[in-house]
Amino acid sequence: MSHQHVLSVRQQQAAPRRFRGPLFLVAFVASATLLIAAYWGTIRLDQVASTGARVVTQAVLQETVNRLRSMTEDYAYWSFSYELIQDGDESAIFEHIGSGAAQSDLFDQLFILSPDFEILHEFHSDGETYPDFAAMQPALQGALTRLKGLPPAQYQSVSGYAQLNGAFFAMTSAWITPDYIETLDTRLVPVLVGLVHLDPGWIKDLSTLSLQAGYDFTTAVPTGAFLENATALKGADDQHVGYLVWDSPVAGKMLRQQIMPAILGVCASILMACFCAARFFEGQHKSLQKAMRIATTDPLTGVLNRAGLRHVSQLKLTAAAIAGARVAVVYVDMNGLKKLNDAFGHAVGDSALTALAQALEASVRDGDFVARLGGDEFVCIIFDQDPKDGAGHVAERIIQMTDNPFAAKVPDRKLELSIGIAVATGDIEWEELLRQADAAMYWGKHRGASRAAYFTESMDHQPLPPSNVEHAS
Repeated sequence: MSHQHVLSVRQQQAAPRRFRGPLFLVAFVASATLLIAAYWGTIRLDQVASTGARVVTQAVLQETVNRLRSMTEDYAYWSFSYELIQDGDESAIFEHIGSGAAQSDLFDQLFILSPDFEILHEFHSDGETYPDFAAMQPALQGALTRLKGLPPAQYQSVSGYAQLNGAFFAMTSAWITPDYIETLDTRLVPVLVGLVHLDPGWIKDLSTLSLQAGYDFTTAVPTGAFLENATALKGADDQHVGYLVWDSPVAGKMLRQQIMPAILGVCASILMACFCAARFFEGQHKSLQKAMRIATTDPLTGVLNRAGLRHVSQLKLTAAAIAGARVAVVYVDMNGLKKLNDAFGHAVGDSALTALAQALEASVRDGDFVARLGGDEFVCIIFDQDPKDGAGHVAERIIQMTDNPFAAKVPDRKLELSIGIAVATGDIEWEELLRQADAAMYWGKHRGASRAAYFTESMDHQPLPPSNVEHAS
């Protein structure tokens, strides 16, 4: 029992600790960190992609309107445009104005209207079929009404978005006003209306720029996921005419689906590596425990050997007990071992030593230690608040437990012991305490077998009395 106790102390203070718990904790933390980082990173990628799609979409919409406004104003404020319209030269009007819609990407449609907003000329991109002005007029009415309230001399245009039967377009309207507008009758100034249709081709270009697919137009207020992936389209009167919506980004989700098997494989590898490392370290730990047990254990009796006793003397609890005068040493010597070996053989002698070791271990309490110094000498280390009294009780139990034959082969033989006790005084070294117990044992040997003697200072100054024990060890 005491021997197991010292091994547990050695394990706590000298042997390596178990590694399985810490290593699996490391594996769990590393795997969790990797999984969380991958998941958070891909979620963040989708968030960045969503923000990027919104920024690019709004920028493209704004650029579409700005470019349309700029080109419409360039044509409207060109003096030659006004003069051509006044002359009514259809071919010249087409060549200098209408070709902007028919032969370039500046406009999809151009309308030239009278001051009363009646259609004068209409042009559209070659190869495209768009509704004529009569069909488009309801969608343009708000912008034209607003333009009507702006004097031509202010050189202001009206821009915005409009929709007709679910088809959306950007538009700009402006008075066709030359730089000599002050000399004109403003009641005769015509109107130029430029349109860019937000058709599939425009959406394709937007998708390429924003790296985002799934664009669509709707007049319904977005709900659900489209709340974050939508931008409003306002008309010339600053009223909502619809919304441009797009699918939630899936780049992060797709990446997560692609890399997650690999990440799970890495996590499994980390766990396996930690498991193997734990098995290795535990094997090393067990080997070290076994080596320590062999190094500190007497192979015959199973109690501590001299090396184990030396370790006990170096423990902090031993030093503290000595300093606090809470420890005593019981030194036990078995008399007559040599005669026993000579008469009955070493097997019987070994049985006697084993029986004595068992009696000593049964006599001490948990937390005390038993060690064999060699030959027939044993030591018990007793920790107690009253070490003198505690050691005395241990000595009495030892004597009682050895007052019976120890082997069937020699039923008439009992263990004869000499016992010496030394009690720490608080200012004594371990080696000195052990020497005092040894000296007390010799005084006990000379006084008679199976008796305990306490060390006194006079023992160091008086000769030993005549021995009452036959020296046969």
